[in-house]
Amino acid sequence: MRHFHSRAKDTLITGHSDSRLPLLSVVIPCLNERDSLPELVARLEKSLPDGSIPSAEFIIVDDGSSDGSAEVLAELQTDHPRLKVLRRPERGGQTPALWDGLALAKGTWIAHLDGDLQNDPQDLPDLYRTAQQGYDAVLGIRAQRRDSLGRRWASRFANAVRRASLHDTIIDVGCSTRVVKAAVLRQIPPLPNMHRYLPAVIERMGSRIAQVPVSHHPRQHGESKYTNLGRGLKSARDLLRVRRFLREYEARR
Repeated sequence: MRHFHSRAKDTLITGHSDSRLPLLSVVIPCLNERDSLPELVARLEKSLPDGSIPSAEFIIVDDGSSDGSAEVLAELQTDHPRLKVLRRPERGGQTPALWDGLALAKGTWIAHLDGDLQNDPQDLPDLYRTAQQGYDAVLGIRAQRRDSLGRRWASRFANAVRRASLHDTIIDVGCSTRVVKAAVLRQIPPLPNMHRYLPAVIERMGSRIAQVPVSHHPRQHGESKYTNLGRGLKSARDLLRVRRFLREYEARR
C-alpha cells in the first residue's frame, strides 16, 4: 500500500453490552440510508470478524432518519451483537452525529465511514495496521472517485481554498475512510461542519499522519444529502471557525 506522509441531547442509545474493551470503534453517521444498512453491516462483519485483530464494535448514529432506517437498524441488532445504534430524534448534521458516536465509543482507535456504501469497510484492517506503525491517524485517499464531475470540480476548488487558509498537506479531505486515535479526536470541539475539515485539523494539531489510497464506490441507493451550492454557502464561515480554533490551540501549546 502506498503511503503519503507528511453531544446532542435527547438521544436514545441501544445496543448489547460487552465486557471486552474493543480496540477499534467504527462510527458511522447515517441519514435516510435504509436500503444501504443491511449490506453495510454485513460488510463490517466480513471485514472485521469477531475475534479478529483488531477487535471492533460498530456504532451507527441515525441522524433523525424518516425513511424507516430506525426499524431496519433495530432488526439488524438482533443478529449482530456488536452493533450499537444511537438514535437522534431529529436531524442535527454530520458533525454532531460523529461526536455523539465518539462519546459512545469504547475503542482507543476510532474509524469513520459514511453510511451510503461508497466507503468500503474492507479498507479498515489495513488502515488500522498502518496506524500501529507509529501514526496518530491514517487518512484515506479515494484512488478512483465515483462521484459526478460537478462534485469533483467543487471539491478541487474547496480543497484549494482550504489549503491556502489552513496550510495543510491533506490530499483528499473529503474522504471519510480514516482511522484516528480517540485521544486525538477528543481534543477537537464539534464546531459546525467540523467533519469537513477533520483531516486538516488533525494534521495541524501536530499529529503524525499517513495518507493511503482506499476504495470508493458509486452510490447504490438514495441520494446525496447536500448540494454543492448549499455546502459552498457555509464553507467560508466554517473555515473561519476552524482557523480560530487552530490559532487558539497552537497558542496554548
